[in-house]
Formats: sequence, structure tokens, C-alpha cells
Amino acid sequence: MATFANILYPPNLPGLAFNVVRRPKGNTVVQTHVSGRETRLGYWTYPLYEWDLTYSVLRDFKPCPTSLILSELKRLEGFFLAMQGSLTEFFFYDPDDNFVANQVPGTGDGTTTDFLVVPTWGDASYGATVTEPVANVNQNATKFCLNGIPQLTGYTVTGNAGLQYVSFATPPDSGVVITANLFFNFFVRFKEDSLDFEKFSAAPAPASGH
Repeated sequence: MATFANILYPPNLPGLAFNVVRRPKGNTVVQTHVSGRETRLGYWTYPLYEWDLTYSVLRDFKPCPTSLILSELKRLEGFFLAMQGSLTEFFFYDPDDNFVANQVPGTGDGTTTDFLVVPTWGDASYGATVTEPVANVNQNATKFCLNGIPQLTGYTVTGNAGLQYVSFATPPDSGVVITANLFFNFFVRFKEDSLDFEKFSAAPAPASGH
């Protein structure tokens, strides 16, 4: 499967409605015995997520000769075509789930240099939390610390989309706590190979020079 490295779904399209649907999904098999008792088996360690995005406005206009600005409708349709429908994966910025503060990827032992980057969230007061690998670390915003001291150098973020590690050039000493103010994106693809683009209004071309 092809992957567009560092390609982000257009995050600044106007008209995104508030009824954004986020749908966590598991994969559980249920076997019912003749006694009525059930045996349940979960196949996935981590959930999959689906998003339904609804746009109340997607303008379409013809750019003026001195402007290369594309309409929102053409930007979105062009992105879908470039991804070839469900073929190509890309990154998605969820405005409601993109940051975890004081996340702990691990504790140093004097030997280990690579630590899996994970966000943890949920209701810790009841022990109902989930920890899962982060798909894509926003390295421009994320800050890693050793015992609370921000590290500006001496580490890199490595790995593939979906499994990313913070790799230190020098192993953190035993007992040193690694923390991060973690910003991240999701690794996704379109669900279908076809998508309806309905033009229900038109807008004038943007002013020249804008």
C-alpha cells in the first residue's frame, strides 16, 4: 500500500460542522453456549477509529488569472483523488484529540535508548484508561523531558507511522523519568473508493493578489 509521507488532511477548510462523529471500533467474537453463557475473544489490541466529517459550506469558484488559490471544494476533491480513494494512507489532525500532557513513555535503566511513544487517556479515578501507540508525533510541538528538564537535542523520533519511538543518543540513567507534552496526528485512509462532492452554491473568485 502506498503512503504519502507527512501528507496531512486539509486541516483549515471552513464550513466543518460541529457534528463531527468519531467512532472507536473493536473486533470481538462472541460464542454463546447452550447454557446461555458467553465466551468473548477480542482480536485487536488497540481500537480502530472512524471519523464522519460534515461540511456545511465548501465554496467553489474560478481563480482569477493572478491567483493560484483553489476553492475548498477543489482542494478536498483533489486531495481525495491524490490519495486514490482508500488506497493511500495519510495523517489526520483531530481538533478534539491531538495532545496529552506529561505523558510517560518510560523510565531509564542506563541501557535502553528507544522508548515507544504512547498517549494515555480516560478516567484514571476508576482505572478506566487506555494506552495506545501514537501514529505520528508532531515533532515541532512535542517536547521531551528527562526528570522534568526539557531536552532540546540528543534525541530523535524514529519508527513507522503507527509505531513511533523517542530514541536518545545516550541511554537515560537508571530511574530517570521520561515525560512528554505530546502532540500527535492519526494515521488514516478514506473508507471508500468513491465520495460524493455536491456543489450546492458558487462563490465569486477571490480578489487579485489575495
